Amino acid sequence: MFRRSFSARVLAGLSIAALSMSACGSSSSGAALSVDGRAVSVAYLKAELASFVSNKKFMAKVGGPTAVGTVNNYKNTFVANVLTNELYNSVITLEAEKRGLKPAAGTADLRAEVETSVGGKDVLDAFPSEFQNQLVNRRLMAEALLQSYKKDQDPKKYFTANQAKFATACISHILVKDEATAATARQRVSGGEDFAKVAKELSTDPGSKDAGGVLPCGPVIQYVPPFAAAASVLKVGELSQPVKTDFGFHIIKVTKRDAPAYDGAAKAQAEAATATLANTALNTDLANRLKKAKIIVNPAYGTLVVQSATNGLPEIVAKESKPKAQLVKPGSDPSTTAP
Repeated sequence: MFRRSFSARVLAGLSIAALSMSACGSSSSGAALSVDGRAVSVAYLKAELASFVSNKKFMAKVGGPTAVGTVNNYKNTFVANVLTNELYNSVITLEAEKRGLKPAAGTADLRAEVETSVGGKDVLDAFPSEFQNQLVNRRLMAEALLQSYKKDQDPKKYFTANQAKFATACISHILVKDEATAATARQRVSGGEDFAKVAKELSTDPGSKDAGGVLPCGPVIQYVPPFAAAASVLKVGELSQPVKTDFGFHIIKVTKRDAPAYDGAAKAQAEAATATLANTALNTDLANRLKKAKIIVNPAYGTLVVQSATNGLPEIVAKESKPKAQLVKPGSDPSTTAP
C-alpha cells in the first residue's frame, strides 16, 4: 500500500509517511536519511514506524505483523517503503520551502485523500492526533506547491494561444481497427465516394457509424489528444491522414468551424488543460530535483537504488536479512538440524 510511483505520489500530492518539521534538521548526524542536507532522524523514523504498527486498524489493512512486523521488530521491506516515502516527501518539502510556501488551507476533500491513502477514515482517526496532523500537513504542503504551479499557468492565455483547439467544430470520422483499412477508407472518399456511405460501411464507432460518422458539434479539445491535435489543424472539408488513438485509426473531416469564445465549456476546458500542464511541470521539476539530490541512506535501514520500475527515479530498497547461525555437529546435515 506504500509503494507508488513518484509521479502518482506527486499528482495526488500525497504523503503516506508524513515528515514532521521536527524530524528534519541541517545535519545528517544520527540520520536515517538525508536529502540535500535535510535529515530524517533515526528517532523520528522509529517513532513513525511505531505509530503505524501500533494502529490496529492500519495493521488490519496491510496484513498485520506478517507483512510489517511488530514494534521494534519491523520487516525490512516495510521500513524501506516508509523511508522511500520520506525521500519523496523531503523533495516536495524542499521545493515548497524554496518557493517560500506555507501549507494550503485544509479542506474536507484534502483530508479525505489522506484518509484514503492510509486505508480509510477509521484508520486515520485511530492514529494519535499529532501524527494525524503530520499526515494531513504533508498533503497541505504538497497542495500549496501544486497551487503555486497552477498560478504559473494562465487559462485565458492558454485559450488565446490555442484558438483552434477551442473552436467549435462539427466533425465526422471513420474509425477502423488498423492503418491499412484507414488508408483504404480515405482513398475511397478522396476518389469521390460519399463520406457518410463509407463510414456506415467501415466504421466501428457504434455512436456515429449509423449517422455516417457525424459527431456532436463542440470544442475540438473535448476529444482525446491525438484526435484533437489532428482536427484542430484541418481546414473545413479536408480529410486527415490516418490518426491513431487508443480506439483505433481515424479518418477525420471537419465540416464546420466557428470562432471560439472564452466562456462556459471552453473556459472550463482551458482551466482543466492548464491544470494538467501544471501537474506535468511539477512532476518534471520534482523528478529532476530527486535525480540530482545528494541522498544519504543509513545502511541499517536500506539501500538507495535506481530501478526501471520507478522510471529511473531513486528509491530505497530493504537491506538483506541475514539468516540466523546454527550450531551443528561435525558431519551432520544443517538442513535437518534445529536452530
